[in-house]
Amino acid sequence: MATDLPRIDGYLERNSDNLIMYRGARDQLETDPDDFIVNAAMRVWLYTRAGVEVPGETWPLDGAYMAGSNGDYAAVIQDGIDWDADRIMRLVIEIDGGINLKRTITEYREVR
Repeated sequence: MATDLPRIDGYLERNSDNLIMYRGARDQLETDPDDFIVNAAMRVWLYTRAGVEVPGETWPLDGAYMAGSNGDYAAVIQDGIDWDADRIMRLVIEIDGGINLKRTITEYREVR
């Protein structure tokens, strides 16, 4: 039986703040396994499956490097967003530290 649902990468909790993390951002050239990106900007967007930004937050949401970590970044989506916009949300995370230091990740999260 075919389905149009994407693979679910995690969950977003209704009526709660949600910590969004990206772990281990590395230099795209990856010449040194310990060369983590520690000075980049993190931006987060949350979309309905129809591609509309979820109401209740100003997008993109800024995140930050977690001091002392190996390229870990975090942002918090506040509980005031419209969790009823869709059951499945598309989460886009961008880590941008300049040339060769950019990552864009798209995940699908189920709201529960």
